[in-house]
Amino acid sequence: MGDDVVLSFHDSLLRVSDVHLLSGPYWLNDNIIGFAFEFIENVLCKDCSGIFSFISPQVTQFIKLVNEPGELDAFLEPLSLSTKKFVALAVNDSESRSDVGGSHWSLLVLDVDSGVFRHYDSSSQHNHDAARLLARQLARYMRIVSDRFVEEEMPQQRNGYDCGVYAIAVAEELCKSEMHIGDVGSANLASITPSYVESCRQRLRKLISELHDEKIHTPN
Repeated sequence: MGDDVVLSFHDSLLRVSDVHLLSGPYWLNDNIIGFAFEFIENVLCKDCSGIFSFISPQVTQFIKLVNEPGELDAFLEPLSLSTKKFVALAVNDSESRSDVGGSHWSLLVLDVDSGVFRHYDSSSQHNHDAARLLARQLARYMRIVSDRFVEEEMPQQRNGYDCGVYAIAVAEELCKSEMHIGDVGSANLASITPSYVESCRQRLRKLISELHDEKIHTPN
């Protein structure tokens, strides 16, 4: 089977090697996180589709390191970010503009109306500098004059490879909280335990398998 394509879902493409990362103990790459964001926005929390905008890891990396704000227009104008309530981005500590790579993931969420950036890091603010840079870049593009940056308290990972799963889990909890009670601040982040993170990996693998089978058995 090699490294064949397993699933094409909205703007994400997953191969065998990507899905294998979910079996653990492996660090998740940008393809898996991009898929998870697509699923959260378009399926899991579709009722919040006009509220949340999830930016792919590849575009997030470009935003973080771009030199000229005008370069962002082609990527971000179609997303109409100013019309959303929240913008969510997976932060990576890589300093390469052409390759996400890196060694750690965290989640940055912009409250568009207030201009507040909230950073959720499962490894003791490891990504603080990268997230702060990203926030400044996005604030400049969106003309947010007095942006504020807050490091949010959240459960901490106990290994060196689950950061991406934590970022996905937090994104899910924030969306569900907004969808059900209209307040992301009430999200139950304490529920994101090591066992929950492991179950999240398993759920993602099962989900990809089900979507793969569904596409195979659905007539064009």
